[in-house]
Amino acid sequence: MTTSTQNTEKFQCQTTRFIPATDISESKEAMYLHVDLPGVNKESLEIKVEKNMLEVHGKTIENPFPGFKVVHREYREGDFTRKFSLSNEIDQDKIEAKLVDGVLSLTLPKLQDIQPKSILIN
Repeated sequence: MTTSTQNTEKFQCQTTRFIPATDISESKEAMYLHVDLPGVNKESLEIKVEKNMLEVHGKTIENPFPGFKVVHREYREGDFTRKFSLSNEIDQDKIEAKLVDGVLSLTLPKLQDIQPKSILIN
C-alpha cells in the first residue's frame, strides 16, 4: 500500500492506494480474472480497454455503514488502478464483467480462430 500526502497552504490531502488481489485462470475458450474488491460498488468502478491494455479503476466506499463510526477496518480503503496487458488472442469486444459480493469477475473470450483445434488422424 502506498500513501502519498500533498501539502498546500489551504489544505492537506492524503490519498491511499492499494493493489487488489487478483486470480487469473484460463480455459480453451477464455481467460478469467477475479478481483477482490470489498467495499467497492459498481458506481465507483470503471473498466476500460485501450491499446491492448485492460484497466480496472475504482474507489472503496469511505464508510460502508451510514450512521456508524468505523473504529476498526481490516480491508484496505482508498482508490486503486490495476492494468493488465492483453494478448492478440483476446476478443476485446466481447469482454464481460460482473460484481458480486465484493468480487469483480471478468470473462475475456478468446478469438474463435485462435483457439486450439484437434486434428483427426486418419
